[in-house]
Amino acid sequence: MNNNKFGRFWIYSIFLLSPLYFRGQSEGVDFFDIFFAIYYTGTILFWFFWYVFIQKKSFINNIADFFLFSFFFLCIFNIAISFLNGVPLMSAIREYLVFSYTLFYFPIKEYFGEKKYFVHFLIILAISIILNDFGQYYDYYNKLKEGGLQYAYQLGAAVRINQPTYSFALISGIILFFVPQKKSTKILIFILVVFTAIALILTFSRTFWMIVLIELVLLLIFFPLKNKAQLSIYLGTIAVIFIIVSSIFFGDISQALFKVIENRFTSTTMGRADLSVQTRLDEYKVAISRIKEYPMGGNGFAKNFPYYNPIIQETFHSHIIHNGYLFLMYRVGIPMSLLFFFCLIYFLFKSLITTLRLKNQFYKFISLSGFLGILTMIIGNITSSQFAYRDGAFTVALCYAFSELAYKYFIQNEQAKEKKILTFIEK
Repeated sequence: MNNNKFGRFWIYSIFLLSPLYFRGQSEGVDFFDIFFAIYYTGTILFWFFWYVFIQKKSFINNIADFFLFSFFFLCIFNIAISFLNGVPLMSAIREYLVFSYTLFYFPIKEYFGEKKYFVHFLIILAISIILNDFGQYYDYYNKLKEGGLQYAYQLGAAVRINQPTYSFALISGIILFFVPQKKSTKILIFILVVFTAIALILTFSRTFWMIVLIELVLLLIFFPLKNKAQLSIYLGTIAVIFIIVSSIFFGDISQALFKVIENRFTSTTMGRADLSVQTRLDEYKVAISRIKEYPMGGNGFAKNFPYYNPIIQETFHSHIIHNGYLFLMYRVGIPMSLLFFFCLIYFLFKSLITTLRLKNQFYKFISLSGFLGILTMIIGNITSSQFAYRDGAFTVALCYAFSELAYKYFIQNEQAKEKKILTFIEK
């Protein structure tokens, strides 16, 4: 019991520190990079050692668990491929470590099986997300301050990070708001949703705007009739709050902000005519050709490749691929990537089926959050490599954990009751 208590407080610390970690710089190494590399990596490695060799327990509950752990274990050897391909060793290790924090899924699902502890975890998670929201506001303010705000288009200059986290937190918050609970908890959830909705808007990430809108439509399918009407009122209230806050903060230029948001949103209909889309298509062609060169073992972590960028009209050298699926196949090869992709599909369908079968409203909505969160990652990674970003790795871990914890509740409670009833009837 004491070990579990220590483990839960350890996970709390991981997520309470995450606002600092998620807002770290993508280039260069500073004190916080070193601190998080030691704390996050050191503690997760110690946990695996302690759990398996000292407590003699297994954290593998299904085939996806086995594939997921196997994937990240085998990826360690891919660092050697990176080094042989001329990538600085520390760059390869750094990219691998950021990606590997998806493994926090395992301790989360092991320590929060009881509802009261899981609720405590959700509160900690909500606090960390709200802190992260304020980080987005601060970054946006600094961006406007640096640009001088001479033109309306500068209002759209944003720091585009943590979009999966905001999207997942926003949808999960909306879902959990409709679970019967204390008024104080509902207030916290409402604050979370409002702050996170504003933070997501200020990323100016049209892909994730679209994903959230699609998932709100899906909620109307899953929600009972009474909740559908409440959801409409809820979303309308959030929209009004955003308009009021924007009008107060931006004053006379608030109309220009709304126009920038509108233009950003409507630009999603341009398709191939959008210059950024053309750039990514050119990037994809080069990435696919490089995957074909090394389809089995990949090119290694943090390996640069050149492609022509029509926006700057010159050859661009980058290790970033704006597609999570090509990113993985380019890094570790097709066979290894399939292990990771299998886990995505496994938990997607598992959470959907669990959602449909569960009767308990709390865990039903938790499973639904996991399903929509995984769907967010699957769609979001079409236009960016969110799997390997700091917040993306943790978002995947949370989605998997939500799915597994809801399924665990179903097996231990509702399915067990169903079996008892059938046994009684047969007798």
